[in-house]
Amino acid sequence: MPSSTSNSDWIALANTDGAATKQSVQRAILALILIVAGILLGAELNARFLFLHISHIQQRIVEDQRQVLAYRTPSRDAQPLILLVGNSLLLRGLDYPAIKAKFPDAHVVRCVIENTIFFDWYYGLNHLFRLGIRPTRVVL
Repeated sequence: MPSSTSNSDWIALANTDGAATKQSVQRAILALILIVAGILLGAELNARFLFLHISHIQQRIVEDQRQVLAYRTPSRDAQPLILLVGNSLLLRGLDYPAIKAKFPDAHVVRCVIENTIFFDWYYGLNHLFRLGIRPTRVVL
């Protein structure tokens, strides 16, 4: 039975242009690595800097978090703070301006993050409490 073996040496090195061929392959591999690195770097920069300006959902999440963190220090007017937290059902199923109008003597703040469940908010609320947020009521 005939057997075959393979050799990992450069076949082109047996030719007279072996060094030139090896250098052109190395340049092509280096160019490919630089192109892939450039694409990955571009994707990372877009995700960090352009995503906030493009995504309306991310803009709303950042605005909600900014409003919640604005109440880190105690309120001087002694109005209670009602914190509404939840997922997209809270965003779509609750009329936020009507709730704010229903409680004019309280600060009503919402924090909605899509695709979250109870345990996500358990840890999220613990984080907010550690940051110094002290709501009078939390509606989950």
